[in-house]
Parts: sequence; structure tokens; C-alpha cells
Amino acid sequence: MYHPLTNPEGEHVHPPEVASSPRPLDRPLAVIGFCALLLGAACDGGATADDDGADGDSDADTDADADTDADSDTDSDSDTDSDSDSDSDSDADADADLALTSTAFSEGDPIPQAHTCAGPDRQPPLAWEGVPEAAESLALVLIDDSIDYVHWVAYDIPPETALLADGASDDGELPAGTREADAYGTEYRGPCPPEPHVYTFRLYALDAATTEFPYSDPITGGDLDDAFGDRTLGIATLTGTFDPG
Repeated sequence: MYHPLTNPEGEHVHPPEVASSPRPLDRPLAVIGFCALLLGAACDGGATADDDGADGDSDADTDADADTDADSDTDSDSDTDSDSDSDSDSDADADADLALTSTAFSEGDPIPQAHTCAGPDRQPPLAWEGVPEAAESLALVLIDDSIDYVHWVAYDIPPETALLADGASDDGELPAGTREADAYGTEYRGPCPPEPHVYTFRLYALDAATTEFPYSDPITGGDLDDAFGDRTLGIATLTGTFDPG
């Protein structure tokens, strides 16, 4: 017999099962390593999926917020523009509907001498239409535009009034409750310039039944603004000229 670790020629050899089989500890270590790799891959995949999901949600929320903000801004701008246009239209309509005329002269024409200091100096006939429904009173003014000098103010005129007859101020026939003011007294004083001037009759529609008009000498456009400015619903004008010759 030969030694189990030698062949018949006397050479040392390992048994076949020992040479081809792994050591007993190699298998558990290999299995553990393989599982660790699988577990790590699963964790990385889950984290990536979660991160992707979170990013997706974040992007979706951001897009939703952006859409909401855009819609809100658009609606707000639209509402603002609509409100602004509506207010502007209302103001324009109030001024456009209110009209002042006279049978004595037309817009831009010379004022007849009968209504100036060169004649009897009587208040010209004046008529109007288009008074806003919200008006509580009216005021009539004659102002010398050339020097910002107010000749005559009739105020607290009832809103249902539609005209002042020729000479109503001079004859004491103004509507009940009407008050007057001018630099010389309390009745109409017409144009009386030393040279050609431009004059305007103004009709104010006011939201107050009574007005405290601040008397001054002379009365100016600033006094009109102080008395009527915040209460004005609409204004109509009639402009004429006077040349004393």
C-alpha cells in the first residue's frame, strides 16, 4: 500500500474532494456578502424612488402654486381694470349728460350787451338737462377766465330746477332756497372788462342739499374748489366772450 498522500510514484497529492471543495467558512461569507449587496441596492433604489417622488410632489406643488398665483394676479388685474373702467365711465357719463345752454348766445359767441355792464346787466336765461339722479342741489357760476375772477354764484338751487328765466336773479325770482354771492352783493353781476375777456357759466351738480360758500373779495376759482370740489357729481359749461369796444 502507498501513503494516502502519495501516488505510486511517490509524489505527494491532495485528495480530489479537498482540492475542488471550498473551505467550510467560504460559503457563509459569500452568502452574507451577496445579501449585503442586495440589501444595499434595495435601499438605494427606495431612497431614489422616495427622492424622486418628493421631487415630483414638490414640482407639482410649485407648478400648482405658480398657476394659482398667475390666475389670482390675472383675476385681480382684470377686476381692477374693470372697476377702474367702470368708475371712469361713470364719471365721464355724468359730465357728458349734463349740458348747459342759453337762448341769448351760443357756445363761444359774444355775450349780448344786455347781460353786461354795457347794458342793463341782467342775468341771461340759462337752461340745463342731464342732472344726475344723485344730485341734491345745483350751483351756477359766472367766472372771468381771463383773470380768474368770479362775478356771480347762485347755489343751493333745488336739483329738480331746469332753468333760470331772463333776469331771475335781478328780479328776485330764483327758485326757493337758492342763495347768491358775489363780490359786490347778492345778485348777478355781468362782464365789465377794460378789454376783451373770456367768460364761462358753470353748472355744478352737487351731492349735498346745502353748501357753505366761503365769501371772499374777490371770489376766485380756488373758492369754488373749496366749496364744491369734493361734492361735485358733474359740471357743464357755457363759454362766451365780451369786448367793451
